[in-house]
Amino acid sequence: MKTKIFFIWIILLGYSLNIKSQTFSNSTATAIPDNTTSGVYVDINVSGVSPTAILDNVTLNITHTWDGDLVIYIVDPLNNEHILSNRRGGSGDNFVNTVFRNTASTSITVGSAPFTGAFIPEQQLPRGVNPNGTWRLHVVDAASGDVGTINNWSITFVAPPCPTVGIHTSPTGVTTMTCRDSVYILPNDSATAGGAIYPSLYFQFNTGANGAKNAVTIYEDGQIIYQAGYGLMDPNTELTVYFPGPGADPTSNYTIQVCNQDGTAPMPWVVYDGNGTTYASGTTPTGCTNYGTWHPAGTLSWTISPAASGLYYASWGLAGFWADESGPG
Repeated sequence: MKTKIFFIWIILLGYSLNIKSQTFSNSTATAIPDNTTSGVYVDINVSGVSPTAILDNVTLNITHTWDGDLVIYIVDPLNNEHILSNRRGGSGDNFVNTVFRNTASTSITVGSAPFTGAFIPEQQLPRGVNPNGTWRLHVVDAASGDVGTINNWSITFVAPPCPTVGIHTSPTGVTTMTCRDSVYILPNDSATAGGAIYPSLYFQFNTGANGAKNAVTIYEDGQIIYQAGYGLMDPNTELTVYFPGPGADPTSNYTIQVCNQDGTAPMPWVVYDGNGTTYASGTTPTGCTNYGTWHPAGTLSWTISPAASGLYYASWGLAGFWADESGPG
């Protein structure tokens, strides 16, 4: 007798494919105070961007004699400053269509005025931060005698690359998957979607260089459903933990514990749902801190039958079903 094995192809890019490149700009010319430690800030308010989108680049135009006077920062919505350029360019003038991008081939440290083109910033552009909120360009003129103006700047967000995800599957526990992995349900099982798409919860964590000193735990009604202990989180990595389909129960309460072992590993985190609503975000201090409680807003819209099947939860996003082998089963 032939059997049928149905595969649920979890396409994690199903959500991100809907995220188009989005650019926000500020074209207000702003004078840079000469020889002050506070400098000047020029803000851009970002809204309507998917919480999973990532910062692709910061582009700016600055008129200033003696570029080596300038320290340039990008400030994220969590008020963390990241150095784009630290007194580079010597006696050269201006930044003209200067693009800061983590994946550029040339570092700003070896560039020369007027820095036209794409450069790797002094510090990596932030990852794992909800894009929505106020982003600030902070420019400090650290020496006297030369003055200038921020002519304009912009910030661009794009869809994220394929993330590594942790999936809670009852009753077998937690598994880790990457994009385009497949999971299976048993013969004669079926998955049914009904009603509006359920806005499940998503937990996003972004480690820095000392990621091994971070640890995260996610609780459902006080019970551990996902855990990555010290030494298990890779450095400079974005980890997104989510529930396929209706895995996050709107009748349950969810909390997280985020740990920074010795204060050297601040880790931005964001909790949001499938509708793009941000529940909370922050950066953990030294030690371990508990955050929450949250629960998803909405009604369950996925079912799996029978209840004792190999996969309890249907897939999230775009799912394709096909028979591996035809015939009665």
